Amino acid sequence: MVNEKNEEFREFKDKEFNKWLQSIRIAICGDIGSGKTTLAAYLAKKYGMNHISIGDIMRSIAKRRGISLLELERLANHDLDIDKELDKVQKDINDKGKAGIIIDSRLAWLFIDPCIKIYLKTKIDVAAERIYKDIVNNRRSEESFINGKYIKSIDDVKNEIKKRKELEYKRFSKLYNINLKEIFDNEDNLKKTFDLIIDTSKYDYEHIEENLNELGKEIERYLKVRYISDKVLEKIKPKDEELIIRAKNFINKLSEILKSEKINAKPILGGSVAKNTYLSNDTDIDIFLAFNYERYKDKDDKISDIAELCLSKLGLPYKRLIGSRDYFRLKTNGLNIEVVPILDIGEDKDKAKNITDISPMHVKWFKKISNKFGKICDEVRLTKQFLKAMKAYGAESYIRGLSGHVVDILIVYYGNFYNLIKSAVRWKMFEVIDVEHYYKNNKEVLDSLNKSKISPLIVIDPIDKSRNAAAALSQEKFKLIKERCASFIANPSLRYFNIEVVDEKTIKRLKEDGYIIIKIKTSDGKEDIVGAKLLKIFKRLVKKLNDEEFMALESDWYWDKKYICYMWFKPKNYRLGEKTVKRGPPLEMKEQVEKFKAKNKIRDPNAEFFYKDGRIYAKIKRKWVEVYEMIKEEVRKIKSDDRLSKIIEKYYII
Repeated sequence: MVNEKNEEFREFKDKEFNKWLQSIRIAICGDIGSGKTTLAAYLAKKYGMNHISIGDIMRSIAKRRGISLLELERLANHDLDIDKELDKVQKDINDKGKAGIIIDSRLAWLFIDPCIKIYLKTKIDVAAERIYKDIVNNRRSEESFINGKYIKSIDDVKNEIKKRKELEYKRFSKLYNINLKEIFDNEDNLKKTFDLIIDTSKYDYEHIEENLNELGKEIERYLKVRYISDKVLEKIKPKDEELIIRAKNFINKLSEILKSEKINAKPILGGSVAKNTYLSNDTDIDIFLAFNYERYKDKDDKISDIAELCLSKLGLPYKRLIGSRDYFRLKTNGLNIEVVPILDIGEDKDKAKNITDISPMHVKWFKKISNKFGKICDEVRLTKQFLKAMKAYGAESYIRGLSGHVVDILIVYYGNFYNLIKSAVRWKMFEVIDVEHYYKNNKEVLDSLNKSKISPLIVIDPIDKSRNAAAALSQEKFKLIKERCASFIANPSLRYFNIEVVDEKTIKRLKEDGYIIIKIKTSDGKEDIVGAKLLKIFKRLVKKLNDEEFMALESDWYWDKKYICYMWFKPKNYRLGEKTVKRGPPLEMKEQVEKFKAKNKIRDPNAEFFYKDGRIYAKIKRKWVEVYEMIKEEVRKIKSDDRLSKIIEKYYII
């Protein structure tokens, strides 16, 4: 129905997807006995990729030396040549840029970059049973003999698995200075390290073929999402740091003024630019003007005035906006800069005198995690684009979706975009996301939070556990997000990332399709206020169309967040009959019947009343017969409404 920005987000063909598979590397890692080698071999055959198994290489080394895998693990603690031989295989793949490969290995994800990292986890009882059955069926004969004794039971295998893990953790810590236990045994870190985690415990040994088919479908779903994600990131990820450089230049100029005015404050870069999660077409820059706490804690109500004094010396046009503490918006060279005065409270949130004072702590929290798990910045970008495409990005009152801060928290919690959307499908009403694990259970959360701040999705702020960061989310947008995620998972497509842009061509097409279109030139103002009033106007017009029985079959609106807003409506009826019938109350409700008569006599002095099925009905003359005439009059009334008229400079009915 509308033009779509990012037209390059077109549908992809299987041929293109298969070509992409030959350009990537997939590392399948996981618990001992989780099925790494079996799955890797299956996928390699399915997609025509090369399969390299470090496990098989280790088994061949053990067999060559006439020892078990566990004994090889023990020997590797002293004989570095064993790990060097294995490492060389993986480093060679990385250094030569080999692609179109699937490698199953405990550490391939560490050596091969970039690669798609898949982790298979399984319960130790299940893993032990699988390995034992393989030994019994001579699939792992090299693992059947340990320390001069044959494995005789599943318990023997369980003990071997535990010992092998302990030996691996110690050896890899010594060799690579990496704490695998901190990653593999910590669900939060595992989600941030790997792209896809699959629990293979549910797959039984007796139905390998069916299990592989099911696993293959899940992995293919992920790979298609990953393919799409890579394509989207090519367009939305900034190619350079121009925005960061321009932000720093502004900060330097403001710093010079603060110094010359002897103001004890410092500008700090905030928002998505500071977190490196901004999109390529973004022009918004957030600056926190942090005033020294000790000096200004008793006059924090004055820091907006002091900030304005300094900003006025920049020689740039600015606007002071009313908030819990007034802040400022400047526009210069295509940039939209917001300067927010705060008290510099450091790491002590209890010092905050205004909610904005803790904002830099949110940035620090995210950056601490993204510095360790860098991939999450791109996962935030993907999520933002996905939400923007469905008009669910932003906490403003006219959107009531998910804010950038909430997106950050969700990605940190789920690890990546795919895990987030897969989980969102299963979200229940009052789903709780507690990334820092402040609360024991959901009941404790619901009992602790301010009841007015409880929303369909509850996201506990990582800095302030008493705050629901997703409090602005409406039920409508919660439902929309769940539905869109389910639809996308079922049929991954680039179109889910297209952001609508309404232009003159769009309007012409809508007009040809029979839509009534209203173009509004908006006045300058605070985005949240202007947007909320535009939404109110839109809903009022839809209601009026339905009340007057023209019935809005389709309707939508678009605002460029600057000066132009379009609203369009497709009515079921463009012209109605001269008379309409109004249904009244049951006849036994005598008082209401009399009121119904009086009301309709006012509407039409010649009203005709009749009775049917125990009710009274009124046949009256319509006020509006032509839909265009009704719309014109209603828009005229809106323009004369003091509560709404201030945001409308001009309007046109097309």
